[in-house]
Amino acid sequence: MTDPYPQPQTAEVRMRMPLNYGTSSMDLQSRWDYVVVFPNPPKQVIEVSDERDTIIKRLRAAGLRLRLFYSVGKELVFCKIRAPEELMRREAEFLKMHLQLDPAELRRASFNGIPEYGIAPFPIRDVKQTYRYSPFDYIFAPYFQARDLEHFYMKKGPNDSLFASTDRIALIEHIITNHQTGAGCDIDRLVYEEIIVESYPLHEEDEKMALKESWIVWNTSPMNQPFDRICKYFGVKVSLYFLYLGHYTKWLLYPTLMGIVTGTLSYTIPRSDYQAVFAYISPFFGAFMTIWMTIYLENWKRLNSRETLRWGTAHFTETAQLRPQFYGERIPSPINGKSTRYFPPREKLKRVAYSWVVISFLILIVFVIVS
Repeated sequence: MTDPYPQPQTAEVRMRMPLNYGTSSMDLQSRWDYVVVFPNPPKQVIEVSDERDTIIKRLRAAGLRLRLFYSVGKELVFCKIRAPEELMRREAEFLKMHLQLDPAELRRASFNGIPEYGIAPFPIRDVKQTYRYSPFDYIFAPYFQARDLEHFYMKKGPNDSLFASTDRIALIEHIITNHQTGAGCDIDRLVYEEIIVESYPLHEEDEKMALKESWIVWNTSPMNQPFDRICKYFGVKVSLYFLYLGHYTKWLLYPTLMGIVTGTLSYTIPRSDYQAVFAYISPFFGAFMTIWMTIYLENWKRLNSRETLRWGTAHFTETAQLRPQFYGERIPSPINGKSTRYFPPREKLKRVAYSWVVISFLILIVFVIVS
């Protein structure tokens, strides 16, 4: 499918392209994934306009496709963003992004081998059906751009794209913020400095309506929510959140029933027998809650491990990001050599001590006034 907005291939030429602003967001033929919102200051405020145009040119130079248009009152400039498939593949390879492998292709490779790599057939069969999933289900591997490996990756997006909507958004965000091969725009800092108003992903209307029809149903139990669809549309974090809520709600049923029993007893037994009866019930209820808590926690660990395995995030770790409000001296990181901010511990101790002196003084004033 040809792109309706072709752009030059070199970053230098893209940086020199003029910026054209429209007044409409109607674009029914193309799929847009992300939006960056800029303020539209008066023409005499040249500095803000120059910063905005510089950011847009850097986004374009990174290979992203843009569509610019004003809001109705022209107080905002919306920049819709999408990335061509080839750019996302390059970024996925740069990130070593884990993508799900196609079970059918893995099974075929297992039975036929891969002669070009000198791999003999190695048929794998779960004859006794010991496991819930087949040996080829939910296997993820880093993405590499190689013609003879492309068919191993599962197609999850439209038009035989490798990337689902959450993958596309993650890749676009990384292209925007990546200082090595992308635009090098720190979104959080730009929002903090009010150079941009906000940035957010766009909804996919068809996927959203399909998810709504299967999710917002009156007779859906907490543990029968469409977690796979939630994961595909909103991402793993949101899906795990609702998975935990469903698990927690389901397991609260057991202490609820025990609470109803003990509450009923407290109203039905005579007052004279109250202490004698609850002298036996209270230890039993405490033991029950201890056992329930242990089983509940272990069951959640198993459920969490199973679903993160299915969603390909079993071994993920979160990288801490510097807050825009963090002050410090720019130094090379002693861990990876990248630029980071350093705040001296002695200066931190001085500020904490000063804060405690002020707080203690204010508390003392309150005591004096009250006494």
